[in-house]
Amino acid sequence: AAVNKAEAQLKKGKKAKISKKIGETEPALELKKLTSNPDGLKVLDVDQDGLNDVLIFVKYELPILARQTQKREFEIIDSPTAQTSLIKDASLRSIAVADVDGKAGEELLVAQKNFARSLVFAEGESWSIIDQYNAKSTENKISAVAAFDIDRQSPPGRSAILLLDGQKGQLQILKAGDDKTYRFEKELNVGKWNAATHLKMLFAPFTGSEVKSVLLFDSEKFALITPPSGNNVPQHLGQQFSYETKIKDGIYGNFTAGDINSDDRADIIMVEYKRNHFEILALDSQMKPIPTMRFKIFEQKSYQERKGRGKPGVEPRELKIADVTGDGKDDLVTVIHDRIIIYPQD
Repeated sequence: AAVNKAEAQLKKGKKAKISKKIGETEPALELKKLTSNPDGLKVLDVDQDGLNDVLIFVKYELPILARQTQKREFEIIDSPTAQTSLIKDASLRSIAVADVDGKAGEELLVAQKNFARSLVFAEGESWSIIDQYNAKSTENKISAVAAFDIDRQSPPGRSAILLLDGQKGQLQILKAGDDKTYRFEKELNVGKWNAATHLKMLFAPFTGSEVKSVLLFDSEKFALITPPSGNNVPQHLGQQFSYETKIKDGIYGNFTAGDINSDDRADIIMVEYKRNHFEILALDSQMKPIPTMRFKIFEQKSYQERKGRGKPGVEPRELKIADVTGDGKDDLVTVIHDRIIIYPQD
């Protein structure tokens, strides 16, 4: 596999230099404030300097920022002047990454209370607020945020902001005006959604055309929402379908989407973690789900169960669609227990 396994192993040292070659690492980063296993990682360029950084999320704890100061050299940001309180409520489900200010580089979007904010780690020194996006009501509780060009009419770098209030079942859309200020435009009733760890909103071409759709997922169910076509015919976003696993007693725990059979359509890859399955769905011309493949991820009991650690978590806990074999076809990359496992596309 062409995956670089020169990982930032969490050992000693204030800084870490990660070698290019597999298996070669110099003294790596010590996460002194890490008291339990992370819920997950998010790789993004927080300071917009062209070098990817890493946000490490731990349940009930402040996210840890490992900033890349030079190529393959990282440092933990723990300065009291770093304004880390701005991300104290951030979790994997409550963040997104997008360019929303019209300038070079992407910002970190964080949903909290009845609003979301876009942030950047300014000058490599502290978190700074770029903008704030308020929900329609002070009674809204935003559980997820995303930024998509849903109608292909947004100014460059100013995609529509989507705020999901899962408790009220509302998806609110904010758009930037000529003055570059984001304002509430419309609200869609999308049904209630659990604030699960893997609550997600994706935007991809699921029907084989250039038209993309919004996909919602909350570990129990998902739904597809199609945007306007971009022509002069009045249309509105509307929920098209929801789907629950046909696996007996099955429970969804994670998902991703991407074209893993090279048909120019985004497939939906679901993790059914109670019985350890991957379930792959496609959409027909009527936007209805078609189960296309199902297979076991692993047979043995989970790592936690074998070690007597109680209730197992969702495995694979990380999913990524990318071409890592260099053949021009997207592959499925997973993190399962303590391993990176790749399912290459034939």
